[in-house]
Amino acid sequence: MFDVWETTRPARRLGEGSSYDDALDVLDEACLTRHRQAVANGEGATGMRFHFEIREGAAVVAGLSWRPDTDRPYSSVAATMRRVQEW
Repeated sequence: MFDVWETTRPARRLGEGSSYDDALDVLDEACLTRHRQAVANGEGATGMRFHFEIREGAAVVAGLSWRPDTDRPYSSVAATMRRVQEW
């Protein structure tokens, strides 16, 4: 089981996935939500930075520090992370 956490203070558990791939989908949904919120804010993402972790038990298996780019449509972080892992 993989847990997805947003570690930006205060830290909170966002969900879980039965596989790493499922956890990436949970992470992607969280980033999409943050991107939509930043766009709706209308002030852009200046100063916004989010930190996420995918954990398996007590071990952190992936981490992401991410800032929404409101000048462009959302680009899937899960797709990017999957591509990077193919190397």
